[in-house]
Amino acid sequence: MSKYELVVVLSIENKDIKKKIDSIVAEQGFKVVEQEELGLKTLAYPIKKQESANYYKMILEGDGAGVKKLEFGLNLEEGVLRYLTIALTPKLEKVRAEMAIVRTEIQAKAKKEGRDTKGPKGSPKEDAK
Repeated sequence: MSKYELVVVLSIENKDIKKKIDSIVAEQGFKVVEQEELGLKTLAYPIKKQESANYYKMILEGDGAGVKKLEFGLNLEEGVLRYLTIALTPKLEKVRAEMAIVRTEIQAKAKKEGRDTKGPKGSPKEDAK
């Protein structure tokens, strides 16, 4: 079994789209190892006349033959604006683990300094004003 990372950009208009994504993933025989809702983000350019969208990340385990079928199912869903599927190699998993450590350290440092790392107010640009 291989591991894959799937990032999906979802329309904010369709509230039930995450359930549909989960069912498509399950239909293709993938097991969800980890999932994270990355939240509402402003898009760099409008997609289907939308300026912002919800981002959803999942780590999947399953057979590589199901990836094409999974992506085909995502193409058919109206609420899916974009998606990206990446095969996680051992080298990429090592980098992800290292990034998680660095992210935790940055958040701890920001918390110690009294900054919020979640929103735009915690950005260095905002602090410089």
